[in-house]
Amino acid sequence: MLSYNLLTSGKYTLKQEEKDMLRIVRETAASWYPIWEKEQFEIDIDLPEDSLIWLMDEQGMRRVLDNLFQNVIRHAASGKYIGISTREIQGETAIVIQDRGPGMQQDADTKGTGLGLSIVDLLIHEMGLRKRVDSSDAGVRTYIYSGKGSNKPLK
Repeated sequence: MLSYNLLTSGKYTLKQEEKDMLRIVRETAASWYPIWEKEQFEIDIDLPEDSLIWLMDEQGMRRVLDNLFQNVIRHAASGKYIGISTREIQGETAIVIQDRGPGMQQDADTKGTGLGLSIVDLLIHEMGLRKRVDSSDAGVRTYIYSGKGSNKPLK
């Protein structure tokens, strides 16, 4: 709640720097790996070896990823799957987080407060990034991308 209040009041200071998004995704996913294994998830991480440089607040991006991974555990555990990959969207390389849960349903029994996703949306917006969510009864795919031509793949 504190993070949400700080973000909405404009008192959360972002430190925007060029960072390797793929490294941050790998490190954050590695910290979640024991939880996914404990929950018996199929873990499918398919990220390129290259770097992907985005202008972002590293701490904020780690919070975004943590909130999205937490949602998979909390709301899509029935699918027992987490996928992390990249895909091209509007000429940009997007990070894709996928589950095989029931999708985002309005009347779901596991419905939370929505605070985690609200924080994700605020952080993504404040960093100048974009998010797209595709949801169906086969699961949810969340795409995060720069949308401004500001991400740079490096070999």
